[in-house]
Amino acid sequence: MLPVNPNSRISAQGFVDNVTKTTCLPDWMKTVFVANGHDLQIAAKFKGSYTFPKGTKPAWFDPWLIAATSAWQQDEWELTTGTLEMKPKDLSIMVPDGVSIGKFDPDHNWTNFPVLGTDDTGAGGITVPTQDTKDGLNALSDADLHYSGVIVKPGKTGKARGAIVIVDRIKDLKGGLSQMNANDITGTLFHELFHAGQISAGLPNSHKDKRFETVIQVIAAQFDGCTAP
Repeated sequence: MLPVNPNSRISAQGFVDNVTKTTCLPDWMKTVFVANGHDLQIAAKFKGSYTFPKGTKPAWFDPWLIAATSAWQQDEWELTTGTLEMKPKDLSIMVPDGVSIGKFDPDHNWTNFPVLGTDDTGAGGITVPTQDTKDGLNALSDADLHYSGVIVKPGKTGKARGAIVIVDRIKDLKGGLSQMNANDITGTLFHELFHAGQISAGLPNSHKDKRFETVIQVIAAQFDGCTAP
């Protein structure tokens, strides 16, 4: 399952609606997700021998679907939204909704860490694992898969879940808010789900890894130059 955080500004059905509205995907691909209450799910027809319309399936879709399916099967993630707050000197900070992102110090004291962007566009999303998932990556024999970044602060109760954060709005330097459109949200959703799925499968998941970057760049290209939704 892939639940949507209760504090997310976009519901499970809202994510489905954004994917439906995007102009960047063929119509059949817009049906890849369905909402079941607070959960976002992969449509059942994509779990079997789905017949794709001839000549419409991009090369990246199969590896993306395999990765995304891993994210669902491991049941270790949740979706939420975030605000990208623009700061002076072309910096930005991503503020996620309903989750805390940071690190424990050696004495197990928690410190929140801001998610920084380094240019005037900032980041459209981020995928942050739990401590258990981080430990699992660091136990792998392939050192390129090890993870030293921030984690999601575990809650006092309930299942610990990593966070897939999708930026849905931008706050400018004067405090004004602008909403991301369906193309932006859908592109980030596909992008971050590939990150999450690769992490869940113990496969290359970092932009520093050429094995990962080869696929993610093709996914990103799918969402470049689309007409406005």
